[in-house]
Amino acid sequence: MPKDIFYFSKPDRTATVILLAIIIGTTVLRYNIPGRITGPEQELTGDTVNSVSQTVSADTVLPPLSGDTVKPPSTRRNSGTQYRSSFTTVQRRSDVPVSANPDETSENRDTPVKYVRKKRPDAPVDLNSIDSVSLVKLPGIGPWFALRIVEYRDRLGGYCSVRQLAEIDGLPDSVMQWFVVTDTVPIRKLQVNHSSLSELRRHPYINFYQARVIVELIRQHGPIKGPDRLSLFDEFNGQDLERLEPYLGYD
Repeated sequence: MPKDIFYFSKPDRTATVILLAIIIGTTVLRYNIPGRITGPEQELTGDTVNSVSQTVSADTVLPPLSGDTVKPPSTRRNSGTQYRSSFTTVQRRSDVPVSANPDETSENRDTPVKYVRKKRPDAPVDLNSIDSVSLVKLPGIGPWFALRIVEYRDRLGGYCSVRQLAEIDGLPDSVMQWFVVTDTVPIRKLQVNHSSLSELRRHPYINFYQARVIVELIRQHGPIKGPDRLSLFDEFNGQDLERLEPYLGYD
């Protein structure tokens, strides 16, 4: 019975011998051919070591890294040739300033920041004639509020009272002490009979529905002679007409 188990026919014996010969030949080649491939990485030969040594030498200048020491790679041996890394220990350079902003250059760091010197005016200035450059020099007013003050003045047609500055969101009430409204610069009136819907709507004291009433009233009944006609509509109350009185013209 055991003899039958280990019995091979002639073709089976031939195939077995060929298979063993291939295995033995492959093993011999793996251990005797220089520069063999032993895995996913190729071992370094003598020529490779010389090439790497020329590329990376002890005089190579490396960029500053973190405070950790760079560890050399592990040593490989091949045919009596020993390859050792020529990297040297690199420490953080203490003479290079570190900036919180990586895009900031040394030139920008050396440039002094310009600040506008604030000065209290000797007397209140005219709110309708002062420009944005002079506004920034006043205490409590920065570039943003200076532009808002000038922009709101242009939309209104001029300030009738210093108290109108309170209508600008976020503007401190303390800045009102620096201004006064005089008759030097006249108020620019909005001619309602010659203005379009968009022009009327641009004024801060006229909303869309009020502008539409004015346009429809002129289209149906002709030019408006005064604010009395507007008081007949629910869109205009007494407070609205009082605010608009200095700004509306009926020519």
